[in-house]
Amino acid sequence: MILQTQKIKRFIVNSKRIGNYFSKNKTDLSDFDYRYHRLFNGQKSSTGIIDYFMTLDVEFKETYELAQQLLIAVQHKNSPAYQSLIQTKKPFMSLQLKRSLKTLNKHLPSIGNSFKYEDSNGHLEGINNKIKVIKRISFGYRNFSNFRNRILLGFNHKRIAPNS
Repeated sequence: MILQTQKIKRFIVNSKRIGNYFSKNKTDLSDFDYRYHRLFNGQKSSTGIIDYFMTLDVEFKETYELAQQLLIAVQHKNSPAYQSLIQTKKPFMSLQLKRSLKTLNKHLPSIGNSFKYEDSNGHLEGINNKIKVIKRISFGYRNFSNFRNRILLGFNHKRIAPNS
């Protein structure tokens, strides 16, 4: 059984096109868009490929289904469902997913807060990064007001006259 899972993992890593199907949301996969895949010596839909791999190995099936359920819980910001999924113990789960669930369980309060509140410091981190980039490339400004004006120009603010 472990050997079968390793074969699937090796195949997914080596085949870029098919590997992308596993990282997508199951609702984004198509039943009607058939494409040629040399593994199958013919055309197969993206859901057909997923279904084929799920029949090969129980561990892969359990891991894929739990990952999809986690993805849906995060997209819908459903904190109770997310918590119950994190704390589930399934017998046929990959070691990588078990390790990831352990880490997610450790950070569960913070993740729960991100479901509750819409606030994020991502915008502020972007501003700080842009200022650092401007600072790194702006050696040679004669004074601070020119440097300040360059930062304000970078954020599409009007130029402010230097203090006289």
